[in-house]
Amino acid sequence: LNASFTTAALKIGAPKFTVPAEFVLVGHSLGGGFAPGVGGYYAAGLVARRADGQDAPNHLAGITLLDAVPFSPIMPNALGRMKSLEDSNDGDPADYIPVYEIGAPLNFLNANSAVNQELSDARPGKFNGVVVNGGVHMDGMLGANPLIQASAYLVAGIPRRENPPAVQLLMAGWINDMFAGNIDPTTGRCLGDGCSGQYGLPGETIVIATAAGQASAVVIGAGSLSGIVQVEEVAAPRKALPALTLSAAADTADHPIPTKVLVTPQIPPCEWLQAIPTIVSGPGLPGLRGPDATPEWLSRLPRSPLSSA
Repeated sequence: LNASFTTAALKIGAPKFTVPAEFVLVGHSLGGGFAPGVGGYYAAGLVARRADGQDAPNHLAGITLLDAVPFSPIMPNALGRMKSLEDSNDGDPADYIPVYEIGAPLNFLNANSAVNQELSDARPGKFNGVVVNGGVHMDGMLGANPLIQASAYLVAGIPRRENPPAVQLLMAGWINDMFAGNIDPTTGRCLGDGCSGQYGLPGETIVIATAAGQASAVVIGAGSLSGIVQVEEVAAPRKALPALTLSAAADTADHPIPTKVLVTPQIPPCEWLQAIPTIVSGPGLPGLRGPDATPEWLSRLPRSPLSSA
């Protein structure tokens, strides 16, 4: 990835930069097919390099999907390639790439998605994400432009007040655990006292306390929906992070947002724009917050006209 980035930067006359090695992919809607697709080909590339005798460590810490709508067979193919990566080094835990979905109940925008079943088929019994009760397609999409945001809500559904911050808390905790290397390949979830994220067994309900109220979500997979796992919120998010702001939370213990996150622009409700995945960069990016937090290597790249929308 660094090599591809360097090549692209040189072609446009930008200086050479080095981005952090560890990364997480996040995709919403159609981007929920693009992100795992990229992850699958990344895994296949590592397998090919290892077959040639090269040193090819895995730097993809995980993938998070937001009401993903991947076209078939993107997800099964991607998960198959990730399984081949695990098998290429005798099941080394460092090669396990967790893929978590934060979905909404059936709606007209995700009606063609089989992501929950595809995740369960590929990784039965493991933690693969949740479906937010009362959720809509826009729970994970927040923008800086109120007119665009309102239009997106009219098209894709108005979220309950508690659900967008709940999605932020879930995603933030999982991503922190991914970067910390705390995901157990056997169960697909973080184990022990040092976990930042909220997990459960297939079919269980988790409760997420937010400043806007209490939200709940059902863990993807077969099982009774009667089990309740009460999860206490570490700290309510201070405010929703706008998707058009390059943001990362301060590296403090009382903040639930991932400590090393780079959020790239997504502008609803254009579906083709939602296919652009977010790349969350890992260790090496200092704790930052706000529009002035753009890393130097990124600030010197040409800006897309869409980023000022």
